Amino acid sequence: MSLNNNEIENIIEYLKQNNSETTWIEVKENKIK
Repeated sequence: MSLNNNEIENIIEYLKQNNSETTWIEVKENKIK
């Protein structure tokens, strides 16, 4: 999976909002959906 800068920004925001519960795998699954 390649990411552009905008996608990276979105992931960072997502992680900030969900930081204690979220794993990188969950982020990737959410991107794919």
